[in-house]
Amino acid sequence: MTDIRILQMLDQACQGDFEIQWCSVSGDADQ
Repeated sequence: MTDIRILQMLDQACQGDFEIQWCSVSGDADQ
């Protein structure tokens, strides 16, 4: 089970260059 709060944190982290890697990782899981 994935916590929506975790998805939100990754979404915010995706906007930053430091955690830009999460943008690609969570991209497939976002579906």
